[in-house]
Parts: sequence; structure tokens; C-alpha cells
Amino acid sequence: MDTIVKKIIASNKSCYFISPHFDDAAMSVGLLMSQLAKYTQVTVINIFTKAGEPPFTQAARSYMRQCGYDNANTLYLDRMLEDIAVLKRIAHRVINFDYPDALWRKRKSLTYLEKKFQYLIPEMVHLYPTYWLHMIKGSIALEDRALMAEIKTKLFKIVNNGIIFCPICVGKHVDHVITRTLCEELFDCLIYWSDYPYNIRPEIWGKQCINTFHQHKIFGSESFKLDLLRGYKTQYRPMFGQRGPTIKDEVIYFTDALETALKPDTTKS
Repeated sequence: MDTIVKKIIASNKSCYFISPHFDDAAMSVGLLMSQLAKYTQVTVINIFTKAGEPPFTQAARSYMRQCGYDNANTLYLDRMLEDIAVLKRIAHRVINFDYPDALWRKRKSLTYLEKKFQYLIPEMVHLYPTYWLHMIKGSIALEDRALMAEIKTKLFKIVNNGIIFCPICVGKHVDHVITRTLCEELFDCLIYWSDYPYNIRPEIWGKQCINTFHQHKIFGSESFKLDLLRGYKTQYRPMFGQRGPTIKDEVIYFTDALETALKPDTTKS
């Protein structure tokens, strides 16, 4: 077992994986979670876990077609069931916050013309109207700040004296950026994971300021990890096309402050 994993277990603290979407935690650090779950309490908190109401943007409709669905709510119900089935193997508790992900989030205040023409041009009422030009640019829409405050309050109530894991935001998906931002605002010390499947595409890796972090590779069974990835059947086509999943090394990032955070919690038996 990796030294860093042993230290996390020895700290006698619960582990919280703050995941933007249903599959992010398991796909990115499923091996790490499986190792920790044998010895300590592992909780996954999924933040953005539902679709929105019509009208849908072209990006949303394209995503649904790739997944093989014509009903967004059915798609997200199936994604939830997939996530439950996968996580029951590597986690003890799953909490879904039930907020719509960026693909579906709309502006709340609309003008008369926007209300009238939104079904003709759905993009005009969405916070992130396109995938390539908005959703993965890493820029948080101003109206999302109120949502972030609400999420922050919920996280604060749930997470107590644990080791916190969150995405480092490879790929700059705005929901991942929001998740990291909230965790950094709430918690003193974090362990970041390399976001899968964004990290299998070098052209979108970008500079994540990782030079300021220690990096650590998690070792484990590739066949077990592949089995976890296969559990997310709805995501096969949009994520992997016809090729199927590609195994990528799990990598975590942390600072020197982690040593302090990993001091054993003597209050637990």
C-alpha cells in the first residue's frame, strides 16, 4: 500500500470526496477510494446531479443523443443508479446535492423577449450556452455565485474534521472549477485528484499550477479500475466514443500542509 494512503488511514479521520458529478470521483480516484474504504469511512458528495427543464441548448441535445436518450430526467436517473452501483463497492456513504449541472443551468431573470423567444433560441437563457466556448473555459458565471453560497453552506454542515478530496480541474469544466473553489474556501488542507477523462487528452491539460504541489501516483489493479469505469454505461459514447475506456494513472496532489492534517485523530476509538 502507498505511503500516503497509509498516512491517511493512520490519521483515523473520515475521507470526503467532493465530486462535481456522479462519475467524477470513481473515474478519477476509484483505486484510492477502494484502498481507503477498507480501513476508514469514505463519503462521496456529488454536487451537480440533475438535468433542467426545456428548452435545451444544442449542446444539451447533442449530449443526450450521444448517451442514447431523448429524456434528460431519465438519463440522470440512470446515471444516479450507475453511480450507486459503482460506489457501493468503494465507498460507505453517497450524498447527492441535487443541483443541475452546467449543461442545464439557466438564468433566473429573463426579459420579456427572452421569455418569448427562449424556445427558438435556448442558448440565450442559459448560463453556459455552449460546451467549447463556455462550459470548459473555467469562468464562473456571475449568477452562479448565489448557487455557490448555497452549496457552501450545505458542505459546511456535512463535512466535519475529515480529509477532503476534490478535483484539481484538469479540463477547466466550470462545475469542477466551482467544486475546487468551494473546497478551497471552506477547508484548510485539500488533496486534489487529476480529473478523468480530461487527463487522457493532453491538448486540454493546460497549466494547472501543479508545480506548487507534491504529486503522488496511486497504484492498484488496472482490471479493477477498468471494471469501475465500465459501470458508467451511459457515459461510454460521450466520453470514449467507440474505443471504450482508456486507463490512466491515478494521481493526487497536495502541499506540505497535508502532514499537519494527517496527524492522528485521537478522539476516535
